[in-house]
Amino acid sequence: PHRIRRAIENSARPVPGVERLAIGQGLLQVDRAYDYLMKHAEDANEDLEFSVSVSYSRSANHGKQRGVYLREPHETNSRVLAAVSVNPAFHEDAPNDQRAKFELRVALRFSSDAAAQHVKAPEHVLLANSGRQFLIEVDPTHSSLQPGRVSFVELLGFAETDDSSKNNNNDPLFRVPITVVRPLEVSSEVVDSEAGRDLTINDSIVTNANNGGDSAKKLINSCNAATVSMFRATWRFKPATIYRRFLRVPKGATWARAIVRAAEPIETMRRIVLHCVYFNPQTPHTSTRKESWLTLRPQKEEEVKFRVQGNTTLELCLAQFWSSLGTTAVDVQLSFHGLEPSDQVVMMTHAAGVTRVDVESFGVTEIKPSCSLTMLRRTLAPASSQIRVVGRGSTDEFTIARDQLWDQRSIHELVLKYEFELPAGDKPSSTFKVQPRAPRIYKQLYEAPFESQLWILTDANGRVMGCGDAWPKKHGFVNPLPGGNKYTLALHVRHDDTAKLKSLSDMSMAIDIKLAKSISVSVHATRAGAVTGTDDAFKSKLATNGMRVPIFFSPPEHKKLPKSVGAQSGDLLLGTVTYGKSDGVHGGQCPGGYLAVCAVPPAPSSKSSTSSSGKKSGSSTKDKKEKNGDDAKSDNTPETDSSESKKQKEEDKAVSIDEEVRDGVITLLGKLSGAKAELAFSTLYEEQIKKHPSHLPLLMCRLKYLDGLKTRKERLDDVIGAADDLIAQVDTTALAVHFGLKHDKEDDDASEERKKMNKIKSTLVDALRIKALALKDQQNKKEAFTAAMKTLRQWTDVKAQSSKNEEYLDLLVFEAAECKQQPGKALSLVQSALDAAGTLKKLETLRTRRNALFEALGWSEWADYDRSWAPLRNPPVKEPRF
Repeated sequence: PHRIRRAIENSARPVPGVERLAIGQGLLQVDRAYDYLMKHAEDANEDLEFSVSVSYSRSANHGKQRGVYLREPHETNSRVLAAVSVNPAFHEDAPNDQRAKFELRVALRFSSDAAAQHVKAPEHVLLANSGRQFLIEVDPTHSSLQPGRVSFVELLGFAETDDSSKNNNNDPLFRVPITVVRPLEVSSEVVDSEAGRDLTINDSIVTNANNGGDSAKKLINSCNAATVSMFRATWRFKPATIYRRFLRVPKGATWARAIVRAAEPIETMRRIVLHCVYFNPQTPHTSTRKESWLTLRPQKEEEVKFRVQGNTTLELCLAQFWSSLGTTAVDVQLSFHGLEPSDQVVMMTHAAGVTRVDVESFGVTEIKPSCSLTMLRRTLAPASSQIRVVGRGSTDEFTIARDQLWDQRSIHELVLKYEFELPAGDKPSSTFKVQPRAPRIYKQLYEAPFESQLWILTDANGRVMGCGDAWPKKHGFVNPLPGGNKYTLALHVRHDDTAKLKSLSDMSMAIDIKLAKSISVSVHATRAGAVTGTDDAFKSKLATNGMRVPIFFSPPEHKKLPKSVGAQSGDLLLGTVTYGKSDGVHGGQCPGGYLAVCAVPPAPSSKSSTSSSGKKSGSSTKDKKEKNGDDAKSDNTPETDSSESKKQKEEDKAVSIDEEVRDGVITLLGKLSGAKAELAFSTLYEEQIKKHPSHLPLLMCRLKYLDGLKTRKERLDDVIGAADDLIAQVDTTALAVHFGLKHDKEDDDASEERKKMNKIKSTLVDALRIKALALKDQQNKKEAFTAAMKTLRQWTDVKAQSSKNEEYLDLLVFEAAECKQQPGKALSLVQSALDAAGTLKKLETLRTRRNALFEALGWSEWADYDRSWAPLRNPPVKEPRF
């Protein structure tokens, strides 16, 4: 109730030494508040809410304000005329005659006449039920206002009555806060070290231009003919002492450097808090402030760099922590620097080709641009959206009451679901750091148009992998997610108006994926160099005050784009661009840098390219055939060998037709599967194997058919026999001799021979693997299995292949556990594969195998412990709960 609030505010006790802006009306006084309520028990005006709104043209915010707040340079350079509206708000049950008869004479007074010399306001106002508007004048340039300080005063409204015994002038009905911050102009002066001129120092509390300026001298001496804008002060602190100054940031400055040190010798360390903030409309203060906890040590200084915005008012606040005992004289100096780019965001597209940014120097600064991309952003469209009443279906009375407003209106929630899949990556165990965000509504709290904003990330089993709210940086990246899996992102937004929720039903969500390796962007000094890619990279340039330097950025080539994260056309690559030198003399790198964005282009065409000689790739075979044909013609004359040549051509044609028929049959056999197709398979296979008994693809086709039957375990001997038939047709001696020698990669004939031998080797390895698996399943042929494994190891690295193919892992585990009687080694192999596994299906299979080994070793407690995690890995309820 408004009566209670007014009683608390008007009876609070101010705290001496504490700023009004920090503590408000003061400490709560329960006894005085009770006395206030008893005193005004019969006053009907105490039940009214007097709504105060202020409007003036220089406000950066849209709409009406709660009071007058002048802070920025453009607001404090001349007088401001503000319109104050006071409207009485009656209770919804108040009768109409009470509203119509309402009339109140109000006396306007300042909370402090001494602090209100810069404000002019009327002395009386007559309020009706429709309210009243009056004008006040605020002069920020008044001589009573000290530069760098904040002035706060309230215009109070008191009720006037004819009966002096009921005079309520000591208890205001409403308040109009008036705050004026007159920023301190930080002096700028060209410093010439050879001329020996001193730096002009401004400080509204302590001016100490001649004592202990070693750090300032170092800064000045490092800048020849540089424009230095600096504020310096020496303040004496006790525990919980606060000093604050408001400074005007010079136009063109983009960052500031604060140096804090003990002005006098100290014996113990001191804890000092530095807090700087500037105001940017419609931007949260978390983006415009810098808070640092400093530890002052003897003979040492602390340096803090932070971003600022030119032509704004910066609040510099310094305090000694309450638990840091002792008196401390602190010397603080704040200098402004900057390289101001023409674009705050560097947007690169392959369609535009080149992006130009003009950088203007503030002071003498060394320009040394660099740009790197570290993150991929993918936009997701909602897979589903649902609006429902919060708490529907609940039988708990408290839950039902909690999810309803005071007028029985229900709160609704919108649940949007997004689905995405992470690529497998370069390695089987590749993981990705992901950060979801809703750019349309995030980074808003009290001023947010919607209520709670939460998201939950789950895997295909419904396991919660991460959660967060409207502040992505607060939560950081989600724990590394295994690649090759599908994930679901659910977003929850609440509001009592379903129409507003429907406006978000098609809202896109963004996921940021951190790149394993950053991508460097080439930076050039000329447009021609950026277009042609010549070696004219922008190295460095010393810019004087006001100089504008053009910089050109070329988007990275498609081959440099990250393939491990599966970059697609339409994705964005995000990173950081800096323009200044990081440190040293004339260093001007803005802390945090600026945002760089590069749009991922469509993939180039995969058609064969044309070589430098003008011939397409693959023409060597044709040339070779033509050459062979020419040689044949030159060796034979048409007169003597015409009939033999014709007969040879007919035979070659018949062989070619027979090979094409064979290849077509192999393709058809590869499509046949199951016992029902065995008759057709056998008929076609026997017909071709008689003509081509040593053709490896045909033999492999039969081996794979037998290995894929559902009755494979009953026909393991047939599988082993088919594998032996294929292995017998491979000339292993010639294969070993070929791979035992190094071949010239530039030789076309050698390259073709290597491709042929690689195919034969791959076929041999597959046959040996299938044979070893069949011997493993027979259980009683361990000696033959050991011999098969020995042969398989001669042609491939079985352990390396086990991370890619689970069948190799089966062979190794069986060999260790059954043949060598080493279950511990088998468990080690499974655990290594489990650590490197990525997909959920593979993880579940390996966990089952590990539990079986636990039981075989007699480690039932370990198996029970692992099974106890199953509800967390695969929750029974898949739907995320907000």
